[in-house]
Amino acid sequence: MATLKWLNRTERAVAALLSATVLFLLIVAASHAGALWRDECNSIQLARMSNLAEVRENYPFESFPVLFPIILRGFTDLFGTSDTALRTFGCVVGVTLLVVAWWNARVFQTVPLLFPPLIGLNTIFLVWGITVRGYGLGTALIALGLGLAVNALLRPGIKSFIALAIGWLAAVQVLYFNLMLVAAFAAGTIAAFLWRRQPKYALVVAIIAAVCATSYAPYFRMYAGIDWNVVVKLPVTLASVWERLTVACGEPTRWSLVLYLFLFAAALLGALAGLIWLAKAQTTDGAELCLAIISCVLAPIGFYFFLHQLSYAPKVWYFLALFAVVAAAMELIASVLSRIVWVRFLRLVIVVGILVVFPFAGWRQLHRPHTNIDTVAQKLRQEAKPNDLIVVNPWSVGVSFNWYYHGKTPWVTVPEIAEHRSHRYDMYKAKMMEPFPLDDLEEAIRATLRLGNRVWLAGNVDILPPGKSPLSPLAAPDPEFGWRQSVYRTAWSQQLGRFLREHVSQLSVVLRPTLNVHGEENLLILVAEGWHD
Repeated sequence: MATLKWLNRTERAVAALLSATVLFLLIVAASHAGALWRDECNSIQLARMSNLAEVRENYPFESFPVLFPIILRGFTDLFGTSDTALRTFGCVVGVTLLVVAWWNARVFQTVPLLFPPLIGLNTIFLVWGITVRGYGLGTALIALGLGLAVNALLRPGIKSFIALAIGWLAAVQVLYFNLMLVAAFAAGTIAAFLWRRQPKYALVVAIIAAVCATSYAPYFRMYAGIDWNVVVKLPVTLASVWERLTVACGEPTRWSLVLYLFLFAAALLGALAGLIWLAKAQTTDGAELCLAIISCVLAPIGFYFFLHQLSYAPKVWYFLALFAVVAAAMELIASVLSRIVWVRFLRLVIVVGILVVFPFAGWRQLHRPHTNIDTVAQKLRQEAKPNDLIVVNPWSVGVSFNWYYHGKTPWVTVPEIAEHRSHRYDMYKAKMMEPFPLDDLEEAIRATLRLGNRVWLAGNVDILPPGKSPLSPLAAPDPEFGWRQSVYRTAWSQQLGRFLREHVSQLSVVLRPTLNVHGEENLLILVAEGWHD
């Protein structure tokens, strides 16, 4: 008895220390994240559009269902759109994840020992989950979705099912990936109710899942007529998904993947053993194990199916919601198996090890900004004259430049795109289909320099050595490169570099890239002066 009391106190203390550590790291990450990068600016500029017509025109270029921009607009109406306010939004998302962890643990009749370190101490969440995007909030809501399912399973009733419906709907309306994960929850919950011989409750869960699926009908209609996504589609294979998954699991240390796989296998095998034992005992207890097992098995399958159908190159932050499902399910399984004392001791040892290693391993990652676009915009606002010209390369950075630059100097992107509040891939595709897509840009540069003004280049320009020709794909789809937009982006940068080398008298570096910036939005500034034919 004394041993159990000591174990209970130790688990509570470690759980509290874990949450405090996650909260501390959230504050560190948010305070060093810096300015918003282009995808964040896409979300905030869409959320802040002045009328419904603009939102409707630009909405297909957003990556999240309708609830996320509504939440973002409400937050900014209350707290403003400063970087500090929006980084605080990320912290609020992180705190929400911790609140969900404790609420789920209460439902599971345990303390949160596995979920906070596996998600909250993973640098993918600490870096990308707290950006002004829907991935972090969607991760918290899908974890809550499992807790609500267990709550409905253990305490079926009107209030539990209403909460389940609201929670699942919120999860799928913040993050598209969550629909497949909710489907896994629904299958597991239905199976669990059937295990307990409660088919009427299984029917209720099926109806809630059907409502969630039906809520996607407007999105299916909206995206059905889209033809511009051919420029971003890539073949998604099991190998490519696994490669990105291992990168996401390999944070903050290269041993993280081994740990995650071990815990996943141990939890699944333990749950299967427990379920088999309960089946032999001919009892309906332990239905939550059935829910956890089915969720762990079906969630990755459904998630891969979604990525395969989407056909976008998987990003590491795509996997956060899947991680949350698996980690929450492992927490549930561990709570059921914690009746075995040595299981509790083993869990505690593993968690303490994670708590000791993970924060130090990921510490440097948390001190890196996402972009230097604010510094670039400020520099150009100070030094560029109204009759000069600013050229931003590549065009996608124009979204964040549009958010931060408020000077009087006209600016264009490579290639010229008319709209910069969102990533207008339809306009980009149209440029790819033009035979001479840089003619208007080169003419603007020529006219500016001939009048004795300067051209400021924000971004990387590929100036090839003499004698080496730039890529020159034909109007898309090119016979060799097809619709590969990365090839066209590289080609246009090289073609612009050749144009500058052949006609500009002087090209100087004004600002160099910032050290240790996440991602690819780390710009330099060049200034071009003088013209010769």
